[in-house]
Parts: sequence; C-alpha cells; structure tokens
Amino acid sequence: MQRVLQACNPAPSTPKPDPTRCPSCGSLVEPVWISWGRGRWASDCLPCADRVRAEEARAAKVAHARDYLSTRARIPGRLLGYRLDRALTPERGESFAAFAARCAASRSLGVTTWNAAAVAAVKAYAPPACLYFCGPVGTGKSTLASALAYRVAVETDHHPVYIAEAQLWERLEDGSYRDRLARSAWFLWLDDFGSTEAPKDWQREMMESVICQRYAECRPTVFTSNHPLATMTARWGERVGSRLSEMLAGAVVEVGGKDWRRP
Repeated sequence: MQRVLQACNPAPSTPKPDPTRCPSCGSLVEPVWISWGRGRWASDCLPCADRVRAEEARAAKVAHARDYLSTRARIPGRLLGYRLDRALTPERGESFAAFAARCAASRSLGVTTWNAAAVAAVKAYAPPACLYFCGPVGTGKSTLASALAYRVAVETDHHPVYIAEAQLWERLEDGSYRDRLARSAWFLWLDDFGSTEAPKDWQREMMESVICQRYAECRPTVFTSNHPLATMTARWGERVGSRLSEMLAGAVVEVGGKDWRRP
C-alpha cells in the first residue's frame, strides 16, 4: 500500500523554489508541489487565478449573448449593442441634438430628466417580472428594452426572443412558432405592441393564445407600445386585458421626452 501511495504522490524531485510575488495583486506566493503526472512546483496566486477564470467565463458568456442576440433572437441591428452599463448624460451646454448624436454613435443609453425613472426601473428589473414601456414615438422605449434583453442574456441561462407586432401575424400562422412564443420562449420582447389599429378576429385569437399561455406559464414578457395599457382591453378583448392587468401590475414604465430620431 505504501508503494502505491508513493507512486500516486511522488516526493518533490527538485528543490523548492523561493516564494514569488503575484504580478496582479503583489502578494507573496509560496510554491506548492503538484504531484499530478511527473510533478512540478506551482507558484499560482489562487485568488487571482480564480478571478481570471471568472472573468474568462463571463467574457465567454457575453460573447455568446452578443452572438445570440444578433442572430437567433432576431433583434434588429439598429437596436443591438445597447447596455445598462453604457450610459451617457448630457454635458453642460450640450444641445439635445448633439447629445442624441453622441449616444447613437457610441450605442449608449442617453439618460436625461425625461427618462431617468425608466432607466432606474430597467436597472431594478428582476425576472420573471414583466414590463410595459409606454410613451410617444421615438422616446427610446425599444432602446431600453434592448438593453434589458442584453442583461437577461448575460446574467441568466435563458435566451430572449424578439418579435415586432407587424411581424407577428406573418409567423403565427406557423403553429410551431406560435408555440415557441407562447411556451418555449422564456423571455419574450413584444415590440410595437398595439400597432394593429383594427385587429381582425383571427388576430385577436392569436394574440389571446400567446398572452394567455404566457400568463399561465408565468413567463417574463416585455412590451413596448405607443398606447396606454388601459387601451389594450378594447383592442384585444377582456381576456387579454384582464391578464395584462395582473401581469403588469405596478410594472408600467412611462417613457417621455423628445423624439431621439428627430432631435
């Protein structure tokens, strides 16, 4: 038995080197004999090594999230790249037009007095809650939702799914895609919700099937709309309106201000 233990854990074959300092944190590291294989002395700073591994894992997850959002999530290219940790505020004396151009050039969220509360609501978001971004055209609702989708993709093991209402009717005829939106998609971003001015009966039925199933499964759903939530009952019917009221209780985020597209 002793020979077996010696074979599995051989004694150091070389003298122990002097302690070294970690180039990252500067702490003194005592060499440790690693008996695996032929054996060797290791002078790794374990806290720094763990931090590097964690950073590498996060970088890999971020890269995967970016690839997924730009390909499989079907988020439009103009909305990609926005993140909650990349936000700008106006400089003193800077015009709104210049500020909007600076934000667009760097794909950064523009935080002003008009949308500061909305940005705070996005930062405080915790799945599986739902959110309803409501406001005039061009006030940055979809930009905020895009930053939220990026955060969900990076911080959770779930992949967001994007669909605009105008595209919804083309794809919902496919039963498998309808089931994906209703059941399989854990996080769904429904853009331009309520943009269909006079929904037909078949559109009401399809919207009802998606909303009711997501309500039953407690799936997080984010809506962006130019219309107040109170108008959705008349548009989609009592069943949808009732479920939206419960899903979005205290989760309506009003986004005001100027039109970022026409500053």
